[in-house]
Amino acid sequence: TAVAKVGNSTTNNVLIVYYSFTKGGCTERMADEVAIGAAAANATVRVQRVNETSCDDVKWADALIVGSPVHFANPASDVIAFFEYVQD
Repeated sequence: TAVAKVGNSTTNNVLIVYYSFTKGGCTERMADEVAIGAAAANATVRVQRVNETSCDDVKWADALIVGSPVHFANPASDVIAFFEYVQD
């Protein structure tokens, strides 16, 4: 089992943030599958939509995985807004 390292500690908290236009859409299903893999590596996993994610959630995470459909070679506008929100 591969385990990622952050500094001197083992990565335990994985936050999977995604945008999906439809309930049960492809990006949501992909996020759920990634969560299964992270949990199999003994990580504590949270899967959340971008509009439900706070800066505190990001601070909690040792690893952040972001999923988005692609629109004309760009991520969804909600994902772009998420990155702008958390950088402040």
